[in-house]
Amino acid sequence: MNVENAEEMPIIDIYSLDEGNLKELARLFDELDFEARRVGGADKRDNIERLWDSVIAEIDYKVAEILCLPKSLADAARMLARIMMQRRLQRAGEARPQAIRGEEEYRISRPPKTKHIKTVREESKQTRLDEST
Repeated sequence: MNVENAEEMPIIDIYSLDEGNLKELARLFDELDFEARRVGGADKRDNIERLWDSVIAEIDYKVAEILCLPKSLADAARMLARIMMQRRLQRAGEARPQAIRGEEEYRISRPPKTKHIKTVREESKQTRLDEST
């Protein structure tokens, strides 16, 4: 997402919500948590698909209602998000169970030291226009 697009996105100021909308959103997110646990987590594509068209759709519709946006826009946004999710999943490898549970330790590895290899530009003695001679 580009910064310019993010700056123009409407967001909900939860402090300005009336109590009814706030409680409804809280209930929907609690329901999402419950359903995700019931289907076995949100780490598998099939489970996400089940949640996508039920609880997540309800959350999207509620957010659209609060922002005074048409329901069709919520549907379109969810469709685009699904496409992005599918593209991401196609590129992703299999998740390691320890990573999903948050138990995996991450180590920062440094690339192996290599001898300096001259680039083509260095070998041909070319100079860029923005470099001084």
